Amino acid sequence: MRKNRKKTIRQSLLILLLLIGIGYAALRTTLKIDGTVGVDKTTWDVHFENVSVTTGSVTANPAPTSNDTDTTEMTYAVNFSQPGDYFEFTVDIVNDGTIDAMIESVTNNAYANASSTTPITIPAYLSSTVTYDDGTPIQQNQELLHNTSEKIKVRIEFKKDINVSDLPSSGATSLVFKFNGSYKQKDENAISTYDWRLPAGRTKDNLQVGDEICTRDQCFNFLHYDGTNNEDIVMFAKYNLNVGNNAKGTETFLQDSDVIGGYRGYGTVAFSSEMYWMDGNNLLSPYNQNDTIYYNRMFVYRSDNSQTYPIIYDSSYDTAPDFSSTCDGSTNCWKTPGYSIAYYVKQYVNKLAEDYGVTIKDARLLTLSEAISNIGCQEIDPMYYYCSSTSFISTTSYWIGNVFDEGYVFPMEYGGHLSIAGIQYANGNYYGVRPVIVVSKNNI
Repeated sequence: MRKNRKKTIRQSLLILLLLIGIGYAALRTTLKIDGTVGVDKTTWDVHFENVSVTTGSVTANPAPTSNDTDTTEMTYAVNFSQPGDYFEFTVDIVNDGTIDAMIESVTNNAYANASSTTPITIPAYLSSTVTYDDGTPIQQNQELLHNTSEKIKVRIEFKKDINVSDLPSSGATSLVFKFNGSYKQKDENAISTYDWRLPAGRTKDNLQVGDEICTRDQCFNFLHYDGTNNEDIVMFAKYNLNVGNNAKGTETFLQDSDVIGGYRGYGTVAFSSEMYWMDGNNLLSPYNQNDTIYYNRMFVYRSDNSQTYPIIYDSSYDTAPDFSSTCDGSTNCWKTPGYSIAYYVKQYVNKLAEDYGVTIKDARLLTLSEAISNIGCQEIDPMYYYCSSTSFISTTSYWIGNVFDEGYVFPMEYGGHLSIAGIQYANGNYYGVRPVIVVSKNNI
């Protein structure tokens, strides 16, 4: 119908122009629209880069290699001598062109020799897998956008759990594994490689606290539903972000299983460089939602004398830190004016959106209320809470979003201790960043 409508409009314009030409032949006006169309240089460049053989693998000869520019085919040869031997490596599939690509077909078969085109059954004592680095299957129609890459993992293994009858009956056996990932220009059938993975038996409507939800290598634990009709899913990062003045290697703004915090540990940051939530002895709006006052500059109370711990995490207070190149960890290098932990949360959200295709409605820090009501942390005294050491929230040390008094922000310590522990907001030596994100069910 839209096509016909466009045709009708075009015909009307032609008739109108003819009428003008006939009725007003003595008064001529020429209307011109000149358009110059330029076509940028386009390139098609999908190739392998960055081969890394897993420690413990048998030696390959030849070993898989790439020259990081135009490698589209990789060859390796290995020899297994006993059950348990394996060869594993990772390699990036990179789209350095200007055209978005997608997987047209994927095959991973065994053959009797390199020249054979007829697949054979893989022997029971061997296994061959080619997946994304986190174990996600590589599937047809998954997209590979330009200027992005995907890390895949290749593993060939001589199985341990086999029977004698499974072994080759005579002499050495040789066979060839061929993986073929064919890429073409992205079209309307393309699907994202970053679809959310839920635990077996779970749907987005029946998640339980602690359930692990992943999108590729970034995983979260379910906390609770939110919204008017429980239309949002609130989940908690499984690990701390690899950020801060002492990030592990290059700062990535992504979760890292090695970044657990702790004194001088990887990825520790200050909560902020100043008490942006305070004006003298009073909480500033919008942080003071409950008529909060201070008693002897220590415990936080409402005017009715009930105790409270205001949420002072502010997503808008996100000035980037300016770490000194001479910082050795012994000075307050994180005290850049305006610097706040929200900078790291914001960069993580940007990373998930740009590189993972994840749409996030909100991102922040865990609150004391969530730790108590959703996870079961218990108050021991006004300065100290304890969460089970086996809980998913107890595996790293990180800041949460509540203030205890003017200068002490509640942190979670590895092992389940939730207390002020004498650590002030500007101390960047111990606690890391472990965000909470909110995602609409429609995007799961």
